[in-house]
Amino acid sequence: MIENSFQNCFLNLKVADRVEALVSNVLEGQSKLETLKTSYQTGLKSHANTIVHVLFINNEADKSEVLQAHLQNLEEQVEALQELEDVDKIEVAWITLNESYEDFKNDDAKLITMGNQYSQLNDSLKTDLEVSQRQKIVLDKKLSNLLQNTTKIQIELCDVIKKAIRQQIYRHDDLCCLTPEDFDACVR
Repeated sequence: MIENSFQNCFLNLKVADRVEALVSNVLEGQSKLETLKTSYQTGLKSHANTIVHVLFINNEADKSEVLQAHLQNLEEQVEALQELEDVDKIEVAWITLNESYEDFKNDDAKLITMGNQYSQLNDSLKTDLEVSQRQKIVLDKKLSNLLQNTTKIQIELCDVIKKAIRQQIYRHDDLCCLTPEDFDACVR
């Protein structure tokens, strides 16, 4: 029963599943970061196309100044957003990884503790079994001695009863003709 509960507990921890989930979370975070990077690159290209379109609309004097300011502003925004998103995603993935690793360590510690308790309980049960076996041997000897003594006492009691009956028979004159052998044959 104890061994089954230990095995059930061990199976419920599913260590391999937790490790697989950790790896999956890291890979998923990495994939999201790649998607985010691609998205920002696409957005940057779109803004570049918009700037090119603006070049054709504005007059020549203002073109370079407006485009330069617009481009720098967009690049700063994209970089700031990309850094924030990357940091956020990495932090979330790292926090999830740390939490999962802490859960894994806690489960591992519980498993080690349960293994130690199981080992101690197993040792205790072995000791109890050895003590019980020694006690059984002592009790068997005592029972054997008691049975032997009881048998001796029963035989002695039967002899005393036979003697008492003989004495009663010999007191009566009409039964005096029985010999001790005849009497024993009658009593049996």
